[in-house]
Amino acid sequence: MAEPETMRSLIEKQAAALRGLPEIADFDAAIDRLATSGGNVLVAGLGKSGLVGAKTAATMASLGLPAFFVHAGEAFHGDLGRFRKGDTALLLSHGGATREVVDLALRLRDRGVALIALTSDAGSPLARAADLVLAYGPVEEACGFGLAPTTSTTVMLVLGDTLAGLASQRRGLTPEGYWDNHPHGSLGSGGLSCLEPARYRVGQSLALVPEATPIREAFVISEEEAAPLRRPGAIVVADQHQRLTGLFTDGDLRRALLAHGPDVWYAPIADHMTRGPRRLEQSQRVREAQALFEAHRIDELPIVDADGRVVGLLDVQDLVAISLPLR
Repeated sequence: MAEPETMRSLIEKQAAALRGLPEIADFDAAIDRLATSGGNVLVAGLGKSGLVGAKTAATMASLGLPAFFVHAGEAFHGDLGRFRKGDTALLLSHGGATREVVDLALRLRDRGVALIALTSDAGSPLARAADLVLAYGPVEEACGFGLAPTTSTTVMLVLGDTLAGLASQRRGLTPEGYWDNHPHGSLGSGGLSCLEPARYRVGQSLALVPEATPIREAFVISEEEAAPLRRPGAIVVADQHQRLTGLFTDGDLRRALLAHGPDVWYAPIADHMTRGPRRLEQSQRVREAQALFEAHRIDELPIVDADGRVVGLLDVQDLVAISLPLR
């Protein structure tokens, strides 16, 4: 009896199939079609290939391509109405002979829909019906019997993701465009402007105090301006033009009290503030703020506009509030 295959050997079978993929002649043309199509991209398949197709469509949509998944069986029960002339259909079938997928290709060809086939067999019925054929050749399935769709679905998934990535690049997707499609979660939160999650903003909840302000008075001003929010963990010091000159943190207060005693409450805040503190440009993203918080173990970052005027203060808790964890 043969030794049972290990996790590593099954993974290696799939990795070997990816390394051994042939050059696919129509691949670049398929990228162009997806990138320049004025219609929608409709991805269809059945069984495991259909599940891969659903994931491919989701990846395309997240990268700015107007893509939708259509179940090949449901297409013949009303979902054909989703397809229009000028659309592009990406049809998935490992063997290229799945009846519903082939029938769908023939129907769509009559409707003037551009057809891209993703299959192993360049001579299959599906390939013969398509305008462009992405044929990856025979693969060895990574299961004990060599039957269950495993390696084939891995190959199709990788090729689908590659299509999506390259087509979105050719279409001109920018990081800002990607983040616009991911406004929630750690991916999207990292792409927000650093001012968006900031609770403390000049004119709303953040006071800017002059350098001559006594420390105790600066605390009172900061507390009153922040209400009903809690006072921020730092006081922002600025000149008459609203330009940042310093930051006074609770740590600065502790050090001043230890060095000079309670009389320090009445000293000008400029005497004990941190001059030239780290700051964020308003155009910077939350992910850049996250990196600064982590690298320097700080809790507050002033935000300035293009002219150096303070517009807000980002607190480390603002990142926690949008579910962006810090390491």
